[in-house]
Parts: sequence; structure tokens; C-alpha cells
Amino acid sequence: MAVDIGAITEKGEKILKQFVSKNRLEGAIVASAEGLELASYFISNLDKDLLAADFASVLAGVEGLLNDSEKGTLSEIIVKGENGYLAIVSLGDNVVLGIIAPSNQKLGVLVIAMQQLVKQLQNL
Repeated sequence: MAVDIGAITEKGEKILKQFVSKNRLEGAIVASAEGLELASYFISNLDKDLLAADFASVLAGVEGLLNDSEKGTLSEIIVKGENGYLAIVSLGDNVVLGIIAPSNQKLGVLVIAMQQLVKQLQNL
């Protein structure tokens, strides 16, 4: 399902702030496939322009890999680093959701919360 970019730009920051706070995350961002930030909320002073470009780049690369390997469409990407997790989800029509979570985040809780946020953003 496609998302309403105008609605995300208008209401997204409030929704992301509630999501990040409720789930004790470090931040979330919605970006265009071109790497432009549409809405974001981070608890620390991260470079949202750089992150928007990075999340969009990873999404494009993985979608290409899935296509080339005939594995279908992207569901979600979870990356675990030594200091936490990154979660990336396509919101359809060239829009990406990126989430930054601490290392003590329970992965199952993160996935369920992320799926709920995707539905909320798609229904704006």
C-alpha cells in the first residue's frame, strides 16, 4: 500500500516521536527513495539528512539484491551492530522507514512495533 507523502510530512514527526518514546528507541525516520528526510525524530543529535540518504541507499541495494536473486519483495531488514539495531522497511512507492534501537531492545518487540507503525503510516 502506498503512503501519503504529504500526510507523513505533516503528521509524521508527531507519530514518530510517540513511537520512539513508547518503545524506548533511539530514533526513527521516513525518507524518500532519493534520500530526502520527510519526517524524523531522534533522542540524540544525529544527522537526519545523512541518515535519510543512508537508509534510502540500503533499501535500494537490498531491493536490487532481492530482485536479482528472485527472492521477491522486501519485507524488512534488521541489522544488528555491537551498539544496537537498525530496522529498515519499505513503505511502498519509493519511501523508506528507518528505525534505530538500542542493543538491549528485544528483537521480537521491535518487529511487532515496527509492523504496527507501518500500518499507521500507511493509513494516514
